[in-house]
Amino acid sequence: MRRLAIIVVIALVSIGFICISESNGQEKTPTPGSLFRIRQDGKEGFIDKTGKVIVNPVYDSVSLFSDGLSRVRTSNKMGYINGTGRIVIPLQFEVAYSFSEGLAVVVFKGERGYIDKNGKIAIKPQFQLAGYFHKGIAPVKLNGKWGFIDKNGKIVTPFQFDRVFDFSEGMWCVQVEGKMGYIDKTGKVVIDPQFIFAESFSDGLALVLKSKNSKYMYIDKTGKVIITVDNGSARSFSEGLAMIQVNLKWGYIDKSGKIVIAPQFEMAEAFSEGLSNVCLNGIWGYIDMKGKIVIPLQFKYADKFSEALAVVNLDNKNTRGYINKKGELVIKMPYDSTLNDFSNRLAEVFVDGKQCYIDGNGKYVWKETK
Repeated sequence: MRRLAIIVVIALVSIGFICISESNGQEKTPTPGSLFRIRQDGKEGFIDKTGKVIVNPVYDSVSLFSDGLSRVRTSNKMGYINGTGRIVIPLQFEVAYSFSEGLAVVVFKGERGYIDKNGKIAIKPQFQLAGYFHKGIAPVKLNGKWGFIDKNGKIVTPFQFDRVFDFSEGMWCVQVEGKMGYIDKTGKVVIDPQFIFAESFSDGLALVLKSKNSKYMYIDKTGKVIITVDNGSARSFSEGLAMIQVNLKWGYIDKSGKIVIAPQFEMAEAFSEGLSNVCLNGIWGYIDMKGKIVIPLQFKYADKFSEALAVVNLDNKNTRGYINKKGELVIKMPYDSTLNDFSNRLAEVFVDGKQCYIDGNGKYVWKETK
């Protein structure tokens, strides 16, 4: 399970000087994913999808934009910029985190609180730890226990949990004395802690395990058991199918619990864009949602599809790059390069240790120079 990225921050220089600088006219808020983080000469900034530099690389670090702002750091001080690169909350924090639903965590004298997008204290620093807001509530820790507050700082769920995990599909997974359960987006406990293992909700179902000797089950958001896995292990649903492992072989079930692709693969991944990357005899290829091999097993490694392209290694040809859904190698890259998934039409790659961005045709739109 992906664990909630708990915000652990250390100190705020002063809360007396927090302010937002004045703007002269309208400034466009970046849409999610429209700006891409770059690094040049040890400094970071942003480009757009054409490779145009929007924010010059002058900061020691920048965060991806969230709620229209990016957290930036220079000389151990943090603040926030907008999509044009203008500083809107001055660099004054020793540590600060990204905005979520209009609020961001800050720390004063070791205690966590929240500021608003004007840089004003919205929730007084008082917590040991604090997380991001989702659907109007956020997890916070006080006196060793986690609870939930609303945007006014009002406690909506008492401090009773030992751990809090990811928010997904309107539900938080929580843990008390080794048992896991769920609260909804209002902070109400809707599935009592009772499981020794619990995944986040995906496709409306969550994978859970009651005890070491029990069977894996999928429950709905009321806690009702929808599927019991008779044998072996299992994974969360993705695109309507979930992986199950029987006798060390992976296959897939649908939401009725019916096996729709027989366990047969040594390794496999969740479906993405209608295809899954699977492995037999150490060779990877792709199947469709009926289990038909649509891209022959021929790769030393094959990653999931993202924006209709997937990273593959062709070891026998000393080649790696991106294939399309026909299995055609459409972008060839140096074999020792590091390749990432395409996102918002660009992929971040590293060639000879240098950061680059390429488009769907393999054209470089940005190259770090050294």
